[in-house]
Amino acid sequence: MSEIDRHIKNSDKPNGLVRQMGILGLTATGICSMLGAGINVIPFMIQRNVPGIGPFVLPAYLFAALPALLAAMAYAILASAMPRAGGSYIYASRALNPYLGFVASFSQWFGLSIAIGVVSYVLIPFLRDIATALGWQNLALFLDTGIVRLLLALFFLWLFVLINLRGIKLYE
Repeated sequence: MSEIDRHIKNSDKPNGLVRQMGILGLTATGICSMLGAGINVIPFMIQRNVPGIGPFVLPAYLFAALPALLAAMAYAILASAMPRAGGSYIYASRALNPYLGFVASFSQWFGLSIAIGVVSYVLIPFLRDIATALGWQNLALFLDTGIVRLLLALFFLWLFVLINLRGIKLYE
């Protein structure tokens, strides 16, 4: 029996992971992972910097939804074919190699961790643009200050970390 066959056979044993996400949590996590915060920020930045592009933003997002839908369907097929806790680790380790399962799982975790930082950093210019649109110029200038932008970004970063540490039960 090869190492991969042994791993697949042993992976059917309970490993302590619990599948506890409900349909609401799974749907929210899937949508947030695929769309991210870019859907809230990027259209405003594009329309502000590129005059006349307004009518083409929605078709561009609809066009970009196709690969996102295909990726979601691939995950749905994998989840129904391998209904075990472990996500991308289970899929890659069973199909390819346990080491590649680790690499896939760690890469996904690392990428989502980076996304939390990017979202917290991009959120401040988004808030500044909202303040400008509402006519609150003093607040917009305050949010554009370097130290304020850094401190608010760090605040939101730690807020998002706290939400992630609290887990899925926080919003279910």
